[in-house]
This record gives sequence, C-alpha cells and structure tokens, in this order.
Amino acid sequence: MLLLAAWAPGRERVALTDATIAATFAAFANPAPREADIRREQSTGPRSDLLELPAPPHPFGLSVPEDDPDLQALVRRRRDAQLQQAVYEAYLQTRGGELDDVRNALTRAIDAAGLGTPTSAWLTAAAVDIAAGNIYVVSGPAMHDVGLQLPPHGPT
Repeated sequence: MLLLAAWAPGRERVALTDATIAATFAAFANPAPREADIRREQSTGPRSDLLELPAPPHPFGLSVPEDDPDLQALVRRRRDAQLQQAVYEAYLQTRGGELDDVRNALTRAIDAAGLGTPTSAWLTAAAVDIAAGNIYVVSGPAMHDVGLQLPPHGPT
C-alpha cells in the first residue's frame, strides 16, 4: 500500500503516504496493556511512595530498629541528636553573627552537652553556616529526633 501511495501523482500521493504512515504508527501507539500493568492496578497493598512523610520524631534517637544487631547505632544516633541540639542552641543565640562569636557559642553549647570538643574543621563548617543565618545539619535523623524540620534544598 505504501508503494502505491509513493507512486501516485500529485497531492493524492502526499495525502495517501501520510495516511498510510499515520495508520502504521497508530497501531503501535496503543498497545494492549501488559500483564505487569494489570497486576499493579489490581494490587490492594500500599504503594511505596518516595514522598511519604517521615515517622514522627523520637527524643534523642530512640527510633533505632529493634532488630538492629549493632548496639552502637543507638549510641551514635543519640550523640548526633545531642550534637544537633547543641548546634540549634548556638544557632538561636548567634545566627547571622560574627564567625568568632558563633564558634565560641558553639563550643560552649557542645561542652555544656558533655560531648567533647569536635575538630576545628567541623567547628568552622558549622560556624560558617550559622554565621550565614542557616542551621548546620548534623544529620537528617538527628534533626528529626530533636524535633526540627530539615531546611529546604536549593534556592527559595
């Protein structure tokens, strides 16, 4: 049929060629539903959604799974939550202030929490964020455990 359309003279040739190509591709545009799609639509279980809200906060990292064989995970999570709380206290006192003042407030808050002095590089990174008016995020779970929301990503 395509050969006849190609050899027809004048406008009819163009129209017939276009109609033949459109009919050919139309057959492939609406294929029959696949078996996997039918099974997915019939599923009654909950769908996994990446945009689901996180679990409610737990004070100082008590939401470590019970089946976790690593007991140090609870200790690390609690320490991160305490460190995040100290960062938040320094943030409330000195946000947008001078870098030296922020470092001093951060060091005092960490010492008051009994966590020991972190490295100079870490203190500088956290102080720069706080001096710029942003909260330093120790980790997402730590922010969640303290009861804070993660700041938005990208420009606002």
